[in-house]
Amino acid sequence: MAYYFNEVSHTFNEYLLVPGYSSSECIPANVSLKTPLVKYKKGEEPAISLNIPLTSAIMQSVSGEKLAVALAKEGGVSFIFGSQSIEDEAAMVARAKNFKAGFVISDSNITPDATLNDVIALKERNGHSTIAVTEDGSANGRLVGIVTSRDYRVSRMTGDEKVSSFMTPREKLVTAPDTTTLKEANDIIWDNKLNSLPIVDSEGKLRYFVFRKDYDAHKDNPNELLDADKRYVVGAGINTRDYAERVPALDIRAHRLSGAAHKTASRLQRTVVIPFSAFHGFPHAAHRLDGLFAAYISLIHIVQKDDFIKRQVFFLALPDNFFQ
Repeated sequence: MAYYFNEVSHTFNEYLLVPGYSSSECIPANVSLKTPLVKYKKGEEPAISLNIPLTSAIMQSVSGEKLAVALAKEGGVSFIFGSQSIEDEAAMVARAKNFKAGFVISDSNITPDATLNDVIALKERNGHSTIAVTEDGSANGRLVGIVTSRDYRVSRMTGDEKVSSFMTPREKLVTAPDTTTLKEANDIIWDNKLNSLPIVDSEGKLRYFVFRKDYDAHKDNPNELLDADKRYVVGAGINTRDYAERVPALDIRAHRLSGAAHKTASRLQRTVVIPFSAFHGFPHAAHRLDGLFAAYISLIHIVQKDDFIKRQVFFLALPDNFFQ
């Protein structure tokens, strides 16, 4: 609260600090740096807000998947550069989104008849040490076991061993039904000292994984910027030449690889066009980008209503002189 002195003052050295005037509530923990990224009406909440007022330029030398993760951890957002192929950019967005999640659709799956060599190759390709073993090798097949790095030793095995011979079978796994909330899943993980928890439906088919590391990451980074699926918020740059193909690829790829919220079978997708005038307080970029660029947010809100979940995706258009 401001206090006004009645005395007339005309120069800087006539202003004095009142000793001890700050209250006990004036501490860093009570300071909020939350910043709206888009324009909004008075009395309404902005569609996109950052926890810190920090973004990155859509440049190849600046905004990659590593910076996207680093900024999201701190509460900001990075716009991954669009001067690359659609497939490469979509994969980069997916990797950033897949770095942390709540309910994760498994993208490392194998059949019981596969071999250790297949497991090693799959691990090298996807980078994940937790592999679901399903009857048909799909992400939603009937779960029969799990393979982790603790289930085998490459130095003492030939590589031809069947997965079924060294996997952890279903009857020894702790699982949870598909009605389990994220909080309940995390409680099960902690109570049973697990690193991952498979979520299965009534037919025993795998639906999702919940990982301990995602819970730990949130405790270490309380200001991280997350979507409704508990994934990092990531932006991506597009252009005026192939945006019609690039935007759907970015969204579909990120959704397929990074998982989805619980019970999203009837999810609907909608694209909302926001003109550049909707931006509010966006940081001034240091470099100019040639041509017309746009910023695409692969997620904004998940709104549950009338037994279905509606997904809103915002397409943010920027003029070329915006980055001058």
